[in-house]
Amino acid sequence: MGYKCSVPNCKTGYASEKREGHTKSLYRFPYDHELRRKWLRAINREDIDRYTDNWRVCADHFHEEDFVYESQDSHIARIKQRDGKTLKVKKLKSCAIPSIFKGQPSYLSPVLSTKRRTTSSSQSRLENENLRIQHYEEDSSREKKFMTSTIYLRS
Repeated sequence: MGYKCSVPNCKTGYASEKREGHTKSLYRFPYDHELRRKWLRAINREDIDRYTDNWRVCADHFHEEDFVYESQDSHIARIKQRDGKTLKVKKLKSCAIPSIFKGQPSYLSPVLSTKRRTTSSSQSRLENENLRIQHYEEDSSREKKFMTSTIYLRS
């Protein structure tokens, strides 16, 4: 059975798309009722009450952050044929919810928030601050030594 994307106005899986040579992954709705309800609400279909197990959503409706790449092939001979490169399979994360809907109102496609700074940049800021404090303490101790030596010279 040829599956089609269940999102309104999406043509993935239809004959016109197949002729162009583009094949896209289609993902079945989650078994978890709460997550399935979120998917159904996200795709904004009018006939939600007619949901069947044959409904699918294509990869175009997920952000890149919704996927994980896993190594699947551990067969040594095949790895040697690929010059040691491992085969990576793109899998949908279990908590992913479709959120990209081209051809629909923009409020149906929420914009992802920007990522927070990585810990490596936070770490470098912390190191810079520690160096600044260290230089300040060294300068303070030099000033104290200078002051005490000046007092001894005056006496």
